[in-house]
Amino acid sequence: MALGYFPKLYPDELLCSAVARYRVHTMASFHRHVNKELYYNKDRYTSVALPHNLTLLHEQIGQFVGMSPRELAYNATLFPYYAAFRDENSRNQLLKSMLEIHRRYEFKACSNIQLKIIKICPDCFTEDTKRFGEAYWHRTHQLDCVHFCTVHLTPLIKAITRYGGCTPLEPLLPITKTKKYLPYLSETSKQRLLEISELATAYLEKRTISNETLLPKSRLNEFRKLYSIIGGRLNIKKLRKEFINFFGEQAIEILELQIDLKYQSEDWLDKIFSSRQKLLPHKRIAFEIFSKNYVLPRTKYMRSIGYIHDGLTHRAWRCQNPAAEHFGQKVITNVYVSTSFKINDSIVFKCSCGFTFRVKSSKWNRREEPNIEEVCEYGAVFIQKVRKLYHEGMGICHIADKFNAHKDTISRLIRRDYKILDGKTNPDVYEAIAVAKRIRKARTLALKASFPSYEMQDKEMAERIWTAASSITMQIPSVKITARRLLEVSKIEIDALVANPHFPRALSAILNAVEPYTAFFKRQRQQNLHNNL
Repeated sequence: MALGYFPKLYPDELLCSAVARYRVHTMASFHRHVNKELYYNKDRYTSVALPHNLTLLHEQIGQFVGMSPRELAYNATLFPYYAAFRDENSRNQLLKSMLEIHRRYEFKACSNIQLKIIKICPDCFTEDTKRFGEAYWHRTHQLDCVHFCTVHLTPLIKAITRYGGCTPLEPLLPITKTKKYLPYLSETSKQRLLEISELATAYLEKRTISNETLLPKSRLNEFRKLYSIIGGRLNIKKLRKEFINFFGEQAIEILELQIDLKYQSEDWLDKIFSSRQKLLPHKRIAFEIFSKNYVLPRTKYMRSIGYIHDGLTHRAWRCQNPAAEHFGQKVITNVYVSTSFKINDSIVFKCSCGFTFRVKSSKWNRREEPNIEEVCEYGAVFIQKVRKLYHEGMGICHIADKFNAHKDTISRLIRRDYKILDGKTNPDVYEAIAVAKRIRKARTLALKASFPSYEMQDKEMAERIWTAASSITMQIPSVKITARRLLEVSKIEIDALVANPHFPRALSAILNAVEPYTAFFKRQRQQNLHNNL
């Protein structure tokens, strides 16, 4: 039996809202009666997000709404939003499932999205009532990541309905109960929620077209500029920290982005650039806003390590050694920018007197003289001057005040067994010492926790490390077994071990296989004797 009436769709109205208004206009007592009139079956109903059986429904209401079944899916449902980041094949399958006629037992097998809450905008409610004489449910308000009305810029409120299960959405009436669900928001959280609401609305209204092959893979090079670490891997911990600071904990909790705020477990950001990672639309939108508004503006003005090094070596810098005769004179030309500059942000200055210190690039504008962040090596001139003053009778505290150093440092320098470590004055060796510290710290964390799922991989890495150690000992001429050399020979990236300390055996194997200088010199002498014979 054909229908004699069906209400026309209002601007930005959901299809289920028009069905709910039809029930009010026809004064139907039960929603099952409406379902039987529209679908010829009392158990079929019009859901909010992705309604099914649109071809069957179109046979009844097509002449009143003036749209084809496909146009209904694009203009009266949330299909454009959920299909925005799908490939063409998956998008066509989703559309086909909405258009086809499903039997009762096939309905549950068809993909359907149930919204947790139904939202309305109080200002839109008032305007719709004045303009059309009745209010209705807006499409843009029902997106899972939209919490602000993009027209009035006001927070949405929750409508208390019985929608869910097999119960369709009831009409929006003046007697509909509402409730505020958003807490008091900071300005940062409010701004981020507004940005996400506007972008999600643009995807729903097809004002922004997304290509799933472009995000986030196309941004990988930009992220490497800002978050790359040794081995070309991304510093996910820093990425996660800045992502949280950008959105704020309030916005992350409201958007249900499921990010570990304590950095103790993996989340979707750890595999954001994986080809197998399939993100929900609200996570893709949040990541797109983060990359456009935070990452890209910073990578645009980033300078390479070579550019920084060239800018520092074109002039001489003042010596910071208070014991040297040329103290305060511009004699330093040996400036070293570490290969891990993006991690430790350090620039090392080495004077001809042996005094070596490093500074933080972020705390220095590169125009004024640098302030010492840490002394890497004091050098022979400083140590001899300290020992001379001590033998002349000056106290340790007075020497420390004279050279602006700690008294424990002066006590350590005047000891007879203290030797000038030339290795520390070499920035490459200094970086190797930092790598060893990272490995020790990671092993401590790995021994405290237990990761059974990584046990097999841990054993395999440990075997590869011991094999690499035995192969290094066979090299001619002799070379010292270091942590970095072990990782290079075994083809294991340091960040695979340190970023996620799940491999206690492998970390212990590196620390046990590293060769001290005494053992290396002994092995070198034995190999030289063997070669002479």
